Amino acid sequence: MKTRWILLATILALAAGATHAQSVKVVGSGSLKCSDWMLEARDQGVGYFRTQDWMLGYLRGVSDASTTPLQVDPFATIDVVAMNAWLEAYCRANPLESIYRATGVLATEMLRGARKQ
Repeated sequence: MKTRWILLATILALAAGATHAQSVKVVGSGSLKCSDWMLEARDQGVGYFRTQDWMLGYLRGVSDASTTPLQVDPFATIDVVAMNAWLEAYCRANPLESIYRATGVLATEMLRGARKQ
């Protein structure tokens, strides 16, 4: 009986953590859907560059907050053209995802690559 309560408490704790991760409030450019960003990219309007600045700030913050020592800082000399090309490909494949999510996936890949070096 005690084991059942411990199991139930563990499941509830994990579910609460998953719900919190999914309910993160994102404001500003990160809340844009990929499809909206693709329209901004096509027009090269102010919103496109505002979102690009948001993404660069997000990537810099991820790098600064990384707890794993990196051999190479993948964000120190980021290639904005390559970043945009990666995001365009990701957004074409995932038009309903947010820029926040897309940039998070990119950050994860960049950090994974830096750890391998």
